[in-house]
Amino acid sequence: MADRFPLLVDWLWTYHETCEKSLYIWPESHENKKVKKQRIIKIVLQVFYWVCLTASLIALLILGGDPSLNYIIIWTLVSLPFKLAIFYAYFYFFIPKWLNTRLFALILVTVGLCVVYPFVKIEIDALFGVDSLEAIKLTNSDSEDTFDFWQEYSRRLLTVLLNISMAFILRFAVDWFRNRRISAQMEKYKLQSELALLRNQINPHFLFNTLNNIDTMVYKISEEASEAIMKLSSIMRYMLYESNTQYVLLSKEVDYLRSYFDLEQMRVKNKSQIHFEASLENPAISISPMIFISFVENAFKHATNTGKGIKVCCEIKESAGVVHLRVTNSFDREAMNEKDKTGGIGLQNVKRRLELIYPERFQLDLKEEGKEYLLNLKLDLNEN
Repeated sequence: MADRFPLLVDWLWTYHETCEKSLYIWPESHENKKVKKQRIIKIVLQVFYWVCLTASLIALLILGGDPSLNYIIIWTLVSLPFKLAIFYAYFYFFIPKWLNTRLFALILVTVGLCVVYPFVKIEIDALFGVDSLEAIKLTNSDSEDTFDFWQEYSRRLLTVLLNISMAFILRFAVDWFRNRRISAQMEKYKLQSELALLRNQINPHFLFNTLNNIDTMVYKISEEASEAIMKLSSIMRYMLYESNTQYVLLSKEVDYLRSYFDLEQMRVKNKSQIHFEASLENPAISISPMIFISFVENAFKHATNTGKGIKVCCEIKESAGVVHLRVTNSFDREAMNEKDKTGGIGLQNVKRRLELIYPERFQLDLKEEGKEYLLNLKLDLNEN
């Protein structure tokens, strides 16, 4: 019975890999076409917005007097860069990065910009001999020889507020359409995954009952084999039941990986080469289930023999809602080419999952370093 135990583990793990691969089959080429099309539309809309805005401002400039073409060009070259800088600073940085995580800092920056920018812009305009838009009359001044400083200040303040407001409006519009697209994709992939699982999944009750029966028979022969069966049972239970939600506790995901490492450690002779370490400040924080397992499985799959056996180390640290995952495995390219000449799609799939579930909230680095392959993932779990 003890001799048959590795065969049982191999069979169940093959079943696990089949289900796991069926979960995330992404139509990459089709999605890339969609993404490219959306980027083109996004660029066209932005160009259209700036052309319309510039044309409108030039029209207002002409309404305020009869400027020469040279003056219009100078006025545009002096004014437009500041509008672009304010708009895109908020559109690409302050709103997506600070709105939900550093709101107070965002308010301070906005107030500071509203106070300082008009003073700076007045001086720059005076340097280039550029006037503000006379067509915009914020106050009525009967004295022609008196420089109405506060009217000039208010006009430039209006520019700041207008560009910040448009950045918020367009940012929310873009995010709304993107979230709708992601929701539609996730719903589609969920249906595909459920159909794939139904084709591959055996009866869970049969599986667990069988494992318990095998454990009863094996326990008298080998306590280690019995412990392995129980760990495998907990892994399968997590996969089939507890991970069948949108989010799980980070602590449960870590326990799942720890059980996986314990099980793999039982299958190698030099157990000191297989190492797992976790440090969590907020174990109750939520995470998408089974987001790390593909990285770990890939490390075990491609780990090469170092003479002392394969080496796989995993370290997970979480602080302030940010998770750092580091996976290291022994890697010899020559030995790897002889061992496995076929490529997998696991890393591509999990990267695609990260892009859909945590857009702009993760950094993934893969590199070879000597005789090791290193994977570093930084994942922000704080809700935007």
